[in-house]
Amino acid sequence: MQVARTEVLELILRLYGEEHMRVASERLPDPVDTERDVTLLVRLGLTHDQIYSQLGASP
Repeated sequence: MQVARTEVLELILRLYGEEHMRVASERLPDPVDTERDVTLLVRLGLTHDQIYSQLGASP
């Protein structure tokens, strides 16, 4: 699933705060592909399930 970078950054901001979001903004591509970028997302503290549930998508 592809997600706009800004949506993922907003999610990280809500879950982990501004500093964590700044780090993520330096690393995330646009758009974020949840399958391609799974390793990076996990390093940033996000699971595939979190993204789906928080952004209101269904797998």
